[in-house]
Amino acid sequence: MGDKDAYAVLGIEDGLLATEADIRKTYRKLALKWHPDKYKGSDAERAAKEFDGIQKAYEVLTDDKAKEALDNLLRLRRDRELRYRRENERRLELVRELEEKERGSRRVRDEEERAAQQLERELARLRERLARQQGTSSASTSAPTHPGAGSGNPSGRRELLSEEEKRRALKVTWRKGAGRDYAVADLKEIFGNFGSRVQDVVVRDKGTKVAAIVVLGDASACARAVGSVCGDRDNPLLVVPLAKEGKPAPVAAKEPKRAAAAGANFENDVLAKLRAAAAQKRKREGGERAQDADPQKRRQQAA
Repeated sequence: MGDKDAYAVLGIEDGLLATEADIRKTYRKLALKWHPDKYKGSDAERAAKEFDGIQKAYEVLTDDKAKEALDNLLRLRRDRELRYRRENERRLELVRELEEKERGSRRVRDEEERAAQQLERELARLRERLARQQGTSSASTSAPTHPGAGSGNPSGRRELLSEEEKRRALKVTWRKGAGRDYAVADLKEIFGNFGSRVQDVVVRDKGTKVAAIVVLGDASACARAVGSVCGDRDNPLLVVPLAKEGKPAPVAAKEPKRAAAAGANFENDVLAKLRAAAAQKRKREGGERAQDADPQKRRQQAA
């Protein structure tokens, strides 16, 4: 028999659970079926071979030691198959877990890539918007309609405007950071609603306050704008005419240049007075420090 399964020869599926009665019954049934006396010719040779195998299997299973050795071998084979099956199931489970983790990692990478692309799109949008704002601001200050309008001198604009243009010009101011911040395009849109095309806009940042000169197409539109409330309610626009009609600035006979300058640039006059007052204050403070540094003068003052 070698290591051939005697239970399998007799057709017993689970030999480890078979009883002696099961073995004897199965042997008798097969011995009657394959007894050589029942066959002739070539069938007799096959029957003899089958009957011999049945006999040997029965001898193994009826011998206690042989049966014990066979059962031990079958038990070890069964345990090995069970262990292999469990290990194979565990390997399959690990493979499934690895595949699931890989799918999860792939989802995370895809989401991260989509988030990075979204961030890049938003940054590009912000850069484009900043470039448009800078381009609008640069166009309004570096390329004015009139030379010197964006030079930073508030009087330069007024001095280069003709009298007819001054009657069509507005001075617009608003608080910086108090609400809406008005760009050149915003001012053109707001004042273009008064029935005239906006010919020019110059914006100047004065720290906490922003000022702009807006030149309209006709004086009637300028008058309508002066009498209206413009801009947002949180940060309204203060609109005044650049030149008040019917109230020309008085010109002194002996000092025409000074009178003209005072009428044209009130802000420069105020600034000059402030600078002169600051210079006098510094000079006075310097003299007081020099007196304090002289001990003899202090004693004389004390006496």
